[in-house]
Amino acid sequence: MNTTVKRLLLAGAFAVAGVTAVSAADKPAADKSAAAEKAKAAGSSSADIQKLIDQLSKQRDGMLADRQKLLDQLKGATEENRKKILEQMQQQQKDFAEAMRELGKAQRDEARKLRENSGRPGGR
Repeated sequence: MNTTVKRLLLAGAFAVAGVTAVSAADKPAADKSAAAEKAKAAGSSSADIQKLIDQLSKQRDGMLADRQKLLDQLKGATEENRKKILEQMQQQQKDFAEAMRELGKAQRDEARKLRENSGRPGGR
């Protein structure tokens, strides 16, 4: 998996974490204007998130198409080509697993920051 996919996954994670932060910060507000500003921020964030989801969906579809193409090539491949194709597929799987680990780490870090900044004792 290339770095673009990794960056998109991380951007999506941060965008989701940002929406979580906005919704966590939406406690009953005495000031209606502050609540309106938060709603505007959440609205623009949801548009950004939808854009990221669409990009990730296109990336996912492309990855699935590439994998299917490799599987189709694998069916009629010679032994030498078969090894090359299998190596490509294994590398793709390793790249995807690495990206998922990075995404999980980023999500855990963001959740930890949100807990620490929540202002509540013990972060809960």
